[in-house]
Amino acid sequence: MKTTRLDRIRLFAQEVRESFSMALSSIAAHKLRSCLTLLGVLVGVFSIILVMTAIRVLQNKIETALNDLGSNAIQIQRFPAIQFDDEGGSMEKFLRRKEITLMQVNALRDRATLAKTVSIRTWIDQGEIISDYAKTNPDTGVCGMTPDAFEALNLLVDQGRALMQPDLDGSRDVCVLGASVARVLYPMGGAVGNRVKHRGIHYTIVGVMEAKGSLFGNDPDAFMAIPITTALNRFNRRMSLEVQ
Repeated sequence: MKTTRLDRIRLFAQEVRESFSMALSSIAAHKLRSCLTLLGVLVGVFSIILVMTAIRVLQNKIETALNDLGSNAIQIQRFPAIQFDDEGGSMEKFLRRKEITLMQVNALRDRATLAKTVSIRTWIDQGEIISDYAKTNPDTGVCGMTPDAFEALNLLVDQGRALMQPDLDGSRDVCVLGASVARVLYPMGGAVGNRVKHRGIHYTIVGVMEAKGSLFGNDPDAFMAIPITTALNRFNRRMSLEVQ
C-alpha cells in the first residue's frame, strides 16, 4: 500500500503526541526527580551567564584603566611602577638615579615638538582632607599636577575647571577634587568655590573630576590635585616627578 504525504504527516504528529504524553507521565510519576533535574539545569545556565558577565565587566574595567594612559603615552619616572626584583640593594639602585626637576621637564616640553603634551604628576602626600562638613580617610592621596596632565591621563572635569597655567605661575592655593573625595566632603554637592584644608593649609576648590569607579578594590577617584609649583614650594623642592 502506498503511503501518501498526508499519512506521513499524521504518523509524525501521532509520534510527537505520544512522546509528549509519555514525557508528561514520567514527570508526573517522578515529581521530585524532575524538579531537581530542572533546578540543576537552571543553576548551570545561570552560573554560566553570571561567570561570563563577571568576566566581561572585569575586562571592561581593565581596558578602561589601561586606556587612561592613552595609546601613545610614555611615562618617565624615577622609581618603577611595579617592582619584581627582590634582590638586596635594588632600592638603593633606584635611589642613585637622578631626580627629575621641573626645569628639565620644561626644557623637554620646549624641545619635544612632536609630542602633543608633556605633563607632570607627582604624588606628594597622603592625609586627611577636611571641609566644613566632613573629612576624608587619612590615606587620601594628594598630587601635584600641570594642566597638561589632565589630558594625558584622560581625566575629565565634571564640575568647574581643571588646573590652569596661571595657577602654576602664581603657585595658587587651589585644588581639583576626585569624585569620591568631593562626595564625602560635600555630600549635598556644590563643592566648587568652597574650601578644604590639608595639613593646616586651605585650598579653594576649582573643579571636581568625573567618577571612574573602583578597580580591584582601589578607588582612583580618591585624590586631590594641586598645582605642581605649589607642591614643590610647600612640600619639597626636589621630589620624584612622573612625566607623561
